[in-house]
Amino acid sequence: MATLQAYPNNIYLEWIVGKTTAPAITPLYLTFADKLFAQGGVEVMSELTGSANRIALTPATYFTQPAVDSRIQNTVNIDITTNCPTVLAAGITFATASLFDANSGGNMFGETPVQPRTLYTGDSLIILVGGLNLIIG
Repeated sequence: MATLQAYPNNIYLEWIVGKTTAPAITPLYLTFADKLFAQGGVEVMSELTGSANRIALTPATYFTQPAVDSRIQNTVNIDITTNCPTVLAAGITFATASLFDANSGGNMFGETPVQPRTLYTGDSLIILVGGLNLIIG
């Protein structure tokens, strides 16, 4: 489970007390790093996909069912890469997944450690249906 950062928590609190109308933050952008950003983590999207772009998670595509019990999960597979670039002959390891509100820079909504995995040239990385759970609680 990802720990939400102060940025989205402040938006939710101001909306709950009626101070503001919470804006739709869409899409969210998924990225992977070698370790937690607070510990000096570095994104590894270029190595995983051949592009520095984060994965745009649009609600119409990836979250088509309503939230239940303070949880929403992906309703289709999220293809991170189906064929890692040839530059990965030595492999690249990632250990965290994070959500941001922008394709680069932006505000981090949350990050979570994941089982470290090393990918090599030609490997695939896919988050299966229900494998990405966003939980508030």
